[in-house]
Amino acid sequence: MSFIERRFELLVGLSIAATSAAMGWAVATGESKPLVLTALFTLHVLLRRWRFQDFYLLAISISALGQWRLGFVVDEADVRKWHALFAMAGVSAMTVIVWLPEKPWPGRYHLLVGSFLGLCVWSIDWSIQPVQSFQKAGVFGVAICVAWIGAWAHAGRFERLRALVDVHVDWLWAVFPLSLLVAPLGSSWGGGLSRFRGVFSNPNSLGFFCGAALPLLFALSLTEPRPMRRRFTRFLLVCAVLCALLCGSRGALVGAMIGIGLYAACRWPMRVFQLSMVGGLILSTVALVVASLGHEFQDVMVAVLDKQVRFDTLWTLSNRTLIWAVAIAIGQNRHWLGHGFGVGDNLFGLYGLDSKRGPLPAVHSSYLEAYMNIGLIGTSLMVLVIAACLFAGIRCYLRDRHGTHGLLALALTASATGTALHGAVETTLLSVGNPWSLPFWMTLALIVRLSGMTPKSGVAPP
Repeated sequence: MSFIERRFELLVGLSIAATSAAMGWAVATGESKPLVLTALFTLHVLLRRWRFQDFYLLAISISALGQWRLGFVVDEADVRKWHALFAMAGVSAMTVIVWLPEKPWPGRYHLLVGSFLGLCVWSIDWSIQPVQSFQKAGVFGVAICVAWIGAWAHAGRFERLRALVDVHVDWLWAVFPLSLLVAPLGSSWGGGLSRFRGVFSNPNSLGFFCGAALPLLFALSLTEPRPMRRRFTRFLLVCAVLCALLCGSRGALVGAMIGIGLYAACRWPMRVFQLSMVGGLILSTVALVVASLGHEFQDVMVAVLDKQVRFDTLWTLSNRTLIWAVAIAIGQNRHWLGHGFGVGDNLFGLYGLDSKRGPLPAVHSSYLEAYMNIGLIGTSLMVLVIAACLFAGIRCYLRDRHGTHGLLALALTASATGTALHGAVETTLLSVGNPWSLPFWMTLALIVRLSGMTPKSGVAPP
C-alpha cells in the first residue's frame, strides 16, 4: 500500500468516525433528522472515493428542502445544522483531494478568493458580534473551500466537470416541475398579490431559482450533446419559464434576461442586433396603436401588465430603496472594514431603526450586505472575484467558440451573470445555508477550472 493510499484509508477512518458522531448527535437531539440521511450518504460517497458530485447534489438538495413549506424540515436559519452539513461536505472534498495522484496547483483566481475569504474570517477581530461572525464566516468559508477546492481537484477532466454541471440541472426537478404539479392547490399561491410560490414559503424563493437556472437551461437546451438530457433540459426550461412568469419576481426575470442576452450576443451578435431593431420597431408600433385606442382598452392593458410588473411598487422596488438608503447610512459608520461578517441581519435593530411595519428585516442586496458587513474593501474584493471569473468565462468561449469547452463556459457564465445581477436586489450570495450561495460559487469555480483546460484551437478534444 502506497503512502497516498495509507493517507486515504486514515482519512476515511476519521470520516467514518465524524459521520457516525453526526448521526448519533442527530438521533439523540431529535432536532435535525435530515442529518441521518446526510451522514449515511456521506459515508457512501467516501467509500466510493470518486463520486464527489453525489454528495454535492445531496448538499444543495437538502438546502433546497429548507425552503419548502413542510413542517418536518428544519428551518434553514439553524446554523448548527449547517455546521455539520458543510463539515461533512468538507471531509468529502478533502478525501477527493488526497486520493487524486496529481494535484494541480491553484492560480491567481484562488489568490483572489483566498484574500476575500481571509478578510471575511479576519472580520471577527473587529466584529460587533464576534461569535456570530465566527459561526457564519466558518460555514461560508467551508462552503467556499468545497466549491473551489472540490472543483479544482475533482473536475480535472472535462467529463467530471460536466458531471458537476449536470448536478445543477438534475436538482431542478424538485423545483420547477414539482411546483407546477402542486399549482392547483390553493396553498401554492401567496405573497399578498396571489403570486405563485409553488412548494416554497415565499414567491421570491422560487424566483431565485429562476434567475440562476433560466440562462443555464436555455444554453444547455441548444448545446447539450446527449439527446436524452437535451430533451429533459428543454422540458425543465419550459417549466422554469412558466414558474418565472407566475411567481412575479422582477429581479429574477431581469437577471435571467440579461444572462440569456449575454449568451445570445456572444454566439450570434449580428442576429441579436437585427432582432433588437425589429423588436424595438414592433414595440413602438404597439405603443402607438394602444395610445390611439380608447381609455377603456388602455385600462385593460395596464391591468394585464400590472399582474407582472406591479406598478404601485415599481419605483420603490417594494420599499427596497428606503432600506438601501438606511443600509448605506449604516455602512458609512464603518466605511472600510464594516461591522463584521454575517451581522447584517441584526444591524437595523442594533441601530434602533424601525419602519412602519417594525424592524427592517433584511437589506435585500448582496452587495449592500457585504458593504455593511465587510466594508468597501471586502465588497471590492467580492466584486473583483465575480468580475474576474466572468471575464475568464468569456475569454474561454472566445478561444473555443465552436467547441464543447467554450460553449459550456459561456453557459456557466450566463448563469453566473444572471445570479450576480439578481443579487443586487436580494441577499443570495453571502447568506448561510440557502440553496443559491453554494451553487453560485461552484459555478464560478467551474468557469475558472474550465478556462484552464480549454484548448486554444477552435475544436475541443473529444
